[in-house]
Amino acid sequence: MNWLAHVWLSAPEPEQRLGNLLSDLLRPPELNRLAPSYRRGVECHHFIDQFTDGHPVVRRSAQRFWRFNRRAAPILVDLFYDHILASGWPDFEPEPLADFTRTFYSEYRTRRLEIPESARPLLDRIANEDWFGAYASLDAIRLTLNRMEARLRFRLPLVGAIDVFEEEASALRGDFEEFLPELRRALAARLTPGSILPLEAGENSSV
Repeated sequence: MNWLAHVWLSAPEPEQRLGNLLSDLLRPPELNRLAPSYRRGVECHHFIDQFTDGHPVVRRSAQRFWRFNRRAAPILVDLFYDHILASGWPDFEPEPLADFTRTFYSEYRTRRLEIPESARPLLDRIANEDWFGAYASLDAIRLTLNRMEARLRFRLPLVGAIDVFEEEASALRGDFEEFLPELRRALAARLTPGSILPLEAGENSSV
């Protein structure tokens, strides 16, 4: 799952929502120095990733992108699932997307100085440019794919996947609607207080 879904699926406490996002923005030593309230969000992020990566419906979605680029398929599924969530938001969440994102950005700004400095520039951009709300637009997804291409350590073309998505949109939406309730049930069972284990180097999987 990509960033909008990670934040939305978090427990509603602001620190857990932010921790869920910080999991992709910080290295393990910085994550380990976060307060426990943030690290619970990091744990939630890892659980979502593990559950998602091993799920047969998500693998089926990835196969829909194999003809474009098999290596890129998991990245593309994450992003296009966020687009499906954002563009169909009222089908999944009663709170308007604009209200949800505005609240999250406000929570970040209130706690900005608690966040490690290395993560602040990107979080500032996300909030100031409303990246999460923009996921509802395919034009914004195209821009995100361009950004992702630039960030990747290896050469991997991504933007052309828009054409594949448009052809497979109905099937991918069906996959998402089948998968989401299973993920939410698994999270409901998982999101209970417990020990917070230190992260090992390489455990966070930022793209």
